[in-house]
Amino acid sequence: TIVFLKDVCSLSLLMKPHLLFRCGAAAAFFGMATFTLVGLLSQLPKPPQASVFQLGLSDIQEWARDLQALQQTDPGKVLAIFAYLYVYKQAFAIPGSFFLNLLAGSLYGLRGVVLACFLTSIGASVAYWMSALLLGPLVHQYGARVLATVRQKITPATASDLSNLLFLRVFPFTPNWAVNLCSPLLGVPYVFFYISVLLGLIPYNFVCVQAGSMLSTISSPSDVFTPGTLLRLALIAAIMLLPKLLKKRLQRPDGSVKIATKE
Repeated sequence: TIVFLKDVCSLSLLMKPHLLFRCGAAAAFFGMATFTLVGLLSQLPKPPQASVFQLGLSDIQEWARDLQALQQTDPGKVLAIFAYLYVYKQAFAIPGSFFLNLLAGSLYGLRGVVLACFLTSIGASVAYWMSALLLGPLVHQYGARVLATVRQKITPATASDLSNLLFLRVFPFTPNWAVNLCSPLLGVPYVFFYISVLLGLIPYNFVCVQAGSMLSTISSPSDVFTPGTLLRLALIAAIMLLPKLLKKRLQRPDGSVKIATKE
């Protein structure tokens, strides 16, 4: 999202006032959110040395030790900072949710799964409404390639198909940031969008949070996402499509559904 805003907020927009206004509003929103984040991080006894835009595994491991110590005396502050940072990165499509899920596991154990799913749904919702209210025309004009890619997965016929939306979320190689931004532009109802994020990312969040409980033993993301783990996530994603495939198999040409009866 940051790169996208940088690309579109160019001098060419001076010829398109409506796009310039939307870009300015989005940039102002991002600036205020970033200012708030900086203020929160400054409340920590030892703020992270690395930028929140470039947090790596070693940074998260070091930060986890510091936050665990602070958690003993001020758990509310740790939760507030962690929650805000998580939502911030989700809302503005900043890479790093994997590392924050590890941190959730380190700080909260398996309870972090519930927290991660809830925060993911909030951050994705911010991205959804920011796209719907501000970034829509900009995405159409400057992000046409991304939109076209997501449109291959979310067609008018599947925009309200919850099983298809859940499949996209569970499938381990789906670019969730692109789905978040493009969903309102492709006619995905917000209720279905929210449910798909909240439930569809449970497997991914569970894998990451569970690994985070042993954060000190992890040396690279490949220790978490082994071929076996990726295969299991892909199989779960395939299961999400079973209701749709079963309905299609039982559906008659007139649209009604065949119901098996005993003679």
